[in-house]
Formats: sequence, structure tokens, C-alpha cells
Amino acid sequence: MLDLAGKAIAIATSLAGGGILWGWLDRRATARANAQKAAREEDRDEVEDDRKWRAEMRTDMEALRTERDRERTMRYAEERSHADTKRDRDRGWDLARWWKGAAWGMRHRAANARQAADDLARSKGIEPPPWSGSLDLPTDLEEPIPRHPAE
Repeated sequence: MLDLAGKAIAIATSLAGGGILWGWLDRRATARANAQKAAREEDRDEVEDDRKWRAEMRTDMEALRTERDRERTMRYAEERSHADTKRDRDRGWDLARWWKGAAWGMRHRAANARQAADDLARSKGIEPPPWSGSLDLPTDLEEPIPRHPAE
């Protein structure tokens, strides 16, 4: 065994002395350095590609966000306009309903006042004269006002 180890050392020193071992080690180290350099360049390229991709994605997302915000603003303005229109429409219908109620109230108060005047005249023994004004309401106030035609 000792003889084999000695021969291996002798062969190694003779190869080293001849430059074969050093050449082999140098080629191996150069190949490893080139492989590491290529791997680093590939990693750098991959990182650069990733940066470019992320920048494109950010740009695309910003464009989508801007478009979404624009659509949201337009939808909000449309809804707001619709709400304003609906509010104005409801206000108009509410006013019409109020005026109808006021007209009916005035009609009933006028009828009650006529009746009271007639009763007072009869209690004094006077035949009440016919009333010249009519208590009839316009025909469109006789019909009920719906909440809204669309509802």
C-alpha cells in the first residue's frame, strides 16, 4: 500500500513538474470561472428582463387604473345626474300631491263655511241665497296622483 502511495506521489510530481497537472488545473479553473461568469450574466439578463417586465406591468396597471377611475367617475356622474333628476322629479310630484291636498282642503273648508253661513241664515229665518261660485275642483285634481309613472 505504501508502495502505491509513493508511486502516486511520484507520478503527480512528475506531471506537475511537466506542467500537465498545472495545465489541467488551469483549464478547469478557467472553465469554472467562465461558467460562473456566464451564470452571472444570465442572472443579470434575467434581472434586467424582470425589471423591464415589471415596468411594463406597472405601466399597464396604471393605464388600467386610470381607465377604471375614469369609468368610475363617469358612472358616478351619471348616477349623480340620475339621482338629481329623480329628486327633482319626486319633488315635482310631491309638490303636485301637496297642491292637490291643499285644493281639497280649501274645497272642504269652503263647503263647511257655506254650510255654516246657510245654517246661520236659516236660524234667523232667512232663506239663504244661491251661491254664485262653484266648489268643483279641476278634473285633473279629481284623479289620484301616482308616485311616479316609472315606479
